[in-house]
Amino acid sequence: MARKRQQYRPRRRLVRDAADPRQSQRALDDAARALLTRHDVAGLQALVQQSLETYRLADEEAQNQPSPYALNRYRSAAQALAEAERALALANGATDRARKGPEAP
Repeated sequence: MARKRQQYRPRRRLVRDAADPRQSQRALDDAARALLTRHDVAGLQALVQQSLETYRLADEEAQNQPSPYALNRYRSAAQALAEAERALALANGATDRARKGPEAP
């Protein structure tokens, strides 16, 4: 008796983008704080400009020559830009609080 041929069943893909948004925000804040310890405000502003330029170039490359490599560069550049912008926002917030002095309860 011949064996019955097994039917192909595709595997379900796990949805990785459905992660907890709080966890993503926490990871972004942690990376921003790490940048904040290594750079002053002027350095962070320069880093944001550099990250923005890298992001624009990666975006252009991904649009003109789509490939897995270009998509990876785009995602990395977007993440680096988000981290730099968040670090600058944290630095400006800390600078603003320092200028105002301690808040009264």
